[in-house]
Amino acid sequence: MAVFLSCASPPWEKVVTACHDWLVFATRYRKRFLESNHLARMHSVCIRVAEKSGSQLLEFNGEPDHAHLLIEHSPATSVSQLVSQIKGVTSRVLRKEFGFQGERLWSPGYFASSTGGASIETVREYIKSQDEPD
Repeated sequence: MAVFLSCASPPWEKVVTACHDWLVFATRYRKRFLESNHLARMHSVCIRVAEKSGSQLLEFNGEPDHAHLLIEHSPATSVSQLVSQIKGVTSRVLRKEFGFQGERLWSPGYFASSTGGASIETVREYIKSQDEPD
């Protein structure tokens, strides 16, 4: 559980929050092109982007046509902002470093779910169990 300064409270007061979201990004047209080296690079980029936004990437995995992320973030950070940043940066990095062609790497939509109903460990185990590409 993270401790974040509240925007609504005086600076000396701390607010304890537990904002965990499970995110899934699909490749454009669900094309199956993500390989293990692409996912490894994407993982490191996601860690960096999350840290820059004051968030923490708790788990990451993927398959050839989509990626799963479990992120803990401040309540001041909207999920849509976080998704936009992650998808934008990973798209630029993967297209530049691996030569992917085309205007977009990711499908315009995404799946986001608060993990309030499931334990973090349950979501982590599900993400870890995804079949990785060869």
